[in-house]
Amino acid sequence: DLDAYRKLVVQQRRKEKEAKAKQPGLIVVDRAVPGEYQNYLTPEQHIPETGLPYPWETCMTMGNSWSYVPGDVYKPAKEIIEKLVDIVSKGGNYLLNIGPGPDGELDPVAYQRLKEIGSWIKINGDAIYGTRMYTVFGEGDSIHFTQSKDKKTQFIFLSVFPDNKLVLTKIPFEKNTKVQMLGSDKKLSWQKTSQGIEINIPASLKKSGNYVWVLKVQS
Repeated sequence: DLDAYRKLVVQQRRKEKEAKAKQPGLIVVDRAVPGEYQNYLTPEQHIPETGLPYPWETCMTMGNSWSYVPGDVYKPAKEIIEKLVDIVSKGGNYLLNIGPGPDGELDPVAYQRLKEIGSWIKINGDAIYGTRMYTVFGEGDSIHFTQSKDKKTQFIFLSVFPDNKLVLTKIPFEKNTKVQMLGSDKKLSWQKTSQGIEINIPASLKKSGNYVWVLKVQS
């Protein structure tokens, strides 16, 4: 009832205040009692269309359930990685839930997904960890952006490998701008056209990655 809820609010805020007095850097998410001590919000099983104007984290399951369910259906690695890219490009964090079974082990499929995600991160982690949202989060349905904290490096995520050339209109290039695909040392050529920045991407580079390919742009 209302009185019980009010008591909960008072108790929670007192606990949060006491905790932050002992550890000022503590980050709190309180999904039941919003207020001055709530530091970020957690949209559940949902990615905001354009991000949120405050710290946020999408909480999402790898399968269909938060807890362990025998025979659960797990999302493909490509879908999980595309969701990660979408979230990070919008300035959010991705909490990916996996429920362990009664023996403490995960479903074999979950281990396989983690292995696939890890292999992708090993190549493309620089475009995820420590990055920030670019001035826009993407271009079209299959292109997303992030940038380094110092804004000197931009990353372009391609969920569809381009057919020889990629045309961009959202990221300005300078005369000395260098472009390469993560997972490859090959420098890519580019030119300005009436349509935008045109980057030449050889088909052979498709094998340098998987699921989502990432370009690193430095001026």
